[in-house]
Amino acid sequence: MFDGGSGVFTAPVGGRFWFGLYIGVYKGSGGYYYQIYMRRNGSTVHYIYTSATRDSRSSYDGRYFNTEVDLAKGDTVYFNTNYYSSSLKYSSGSFIEGKIIKIN
Repeated sequence: MFDGGSGVFTAPVGGRFWFGLYIGVYKGSGGYYYQIYMRRNGSTVHYIYTSATRDSRSSYDGRYFNTEVDLAKGDTVYFNTNYYSSSLKYSSGSFIEGKIIKIN
């Protein structure tokens, strides 16, 4: 079950889950960076560090990430950013998606 207010997913059953995350960014010019953490029950499961230089013709850029993770019933998953460029803004088109792949 996903809580849109908190951004936290709680596994309704145990199993293997697939998550996808699209981050659209804008503002500023030139290079930027950010780090995204996937947390299970508050502990880091995966993270990705991204840095890039935007095309001079556009201030928009985006990345899509996906991963699989094993969860027990009641485990929580959320994503958060750390270490990001101060001028960076996230697009309202950014999203998280997920599904269960295999029930234990």
